[in-house]
Amino acid sequence: MTRLQGSDVVVCPDCRGGLELSERWVGCPCCGWRRSREEGYLPLSLAGAPSHRGIGPRAMHWRPLAKIYERIWRPTFVTIASRRWHDLEAEQTWIEAHLLAAAGGPVVDLSCGPGLMARRMARSDAYAGVYAVDLSTAMLEACVASCRSDSLPVVPIQADVARLPFASRSLAGAHAGAALHLWEEPLSALVEVGRVLRPGGVFVASTFVHPPRYGGRHLIEDAFERLSEVRFYDHDELEGLCAAAGLVRFEARRQGAWILFRAQAVS
Repeated sequence: MTRLQGSDVVVCPDCRGGLELSERWVGCPCCGWRRSREEGYLPLSLAGAPSHRGIGPRAMHWRPLAKIYERIWRPTFVTIASRRWHDLEAEQTWIEAHLLAAAGGPVVDLSCGPGLMARRMARSDAYAGVYAVDLSTAMLEACVASCRSDSLPVVPIQADVARLPFASRSLAGAHAGAALHLWEEPLSALVEVGRVLRPGGVFVASTFVHPPRYGGRHLIEDAFERLSEVRFYDHDELEGLCAAAGLVRFEARRQGAWILFRAQAVS
């Protein structure tokens, strides 16, 4: 039994105390819980089964979707939302440019899915550590497999974005790609992002925004939101949520109903 490597960063999501680790389990000596870690990721979620009823959030827990997420699912919905062919390289280059402030420190990829951006961050060798967080076991299993295949030092963690297992002011950067529209409590999650980032730490994300409304478009959009529980934001709403969470200097690039944005933790 050992103390968890990087224990100054990864902590119990409940008491935020240090964790203990063996080859088969991870636990919190303060709270008295232990969980098996045989799947290759750290099981640090204190939540039960997902409470979402909408098809959008639930789909993220389907193993068949996890297998096609990077190659088919994500590029398809980003293409539809942005109204032009999705240029993944351009998107990742924009993200990396705005994560430069985090170079040399630990970073996290939130709602990491199969680990697309986490792997890229690890390959760059620009950060002191790369963590990949998701609540979905299906996505984390895919993330573990892809990181092992590429021999990349990513630490996959099962956790809720509204209850992050990181010490306060421990991270230099955070990324949440194609994620906020699925978060059940976006403000609570952003407050957590603001808590775990160091002063001046950078947050980079992408999500859906309301396109210009005309004709019957808004009726289709509203029906889609209700049925799928996939949220569309207003630009000002996103900036306001970030500000309420202590994330300032908001900058964004928008195309159609798709937006990339960044903000920084209050110094």
